[in-house]
Amino acid sequence: MSLADQHVVFGGGSGVGLASAKLLAAQGASVTIAGRDQAKLDAAVAGTGITAHVADGRDLRSIQAFDNITDASFRETFDGKFWV
Repeated sequence: MSLADQHVVFGGGSGVGLASAKLLAAQGASVTIAGRDQAKLDAAVAGTGITAHVADGRDLRSIQAFDNITDASFRETFDGKFWV
């Protein structure tokens, strides 16, 4: 499996989600984490090259807003890899 793909990790602000995001990024993947607290996300990604956006996986409107802020090239190349 090539990790040079793009990945989204929901719950990426701490714990297993953040550890997974950092591992993917260390292997060359482009990683975006999502979570409910922007300040926590910003602190989690500081200096990592990982991007972060607020999104609540329990809320359809929040997921739709997340989809709206991700650019078309990300959606086109994202091939179904979700880490929750």
